[in-house]
Amino acid sequence: MIPTEEITEKKPEKLSQKDVEVLQEVKEYLELNYLDDLSLNAIIKQFGLNAFKLKYGFKALFNTSVMRFVDDKKMNYAKQVLLHQCDQDVIDISDRLGYNHYSNFSLAFKRRFGYAPTQVKQTMSDN
Repeated sequence: MIPTEEITEKKPEKLSQKDVEVLQEVKEYLELNYLDDLSLNAIIKQFGLNAFKLKYGFKALFNTSVMRFVDDKKMNYAKQVLLHQCDQDVIDISDRLGYNHYSNFSLAFKRRFGYAPTQVKQTMSDN
């Protein structure tokens, strides 16, 4: 958790201290629940923010959008599973992350890391 003093120093003008604290709670929630089926509307409802404050505030405070933050967490999770749990099937990982099609997951993974998830799996099984 970021100390309140540090958050206050980088608080954008359009956000109150309460908004900043709620956005920190949102970030902590996302760090714990990124594998859940998350939507901006559900987050807005749960935390009592409007869409502008969620989108603008999150980006201003954490230098990334809400959904990009979640996607990054998912991709890092997938990479760790592929590296350390060789028995996990790539399609199962794709399903767990909420992708409807393996090809969408594979493309997102390749964009993020520069190589396909199957390449990680193949490299690990060769060792």
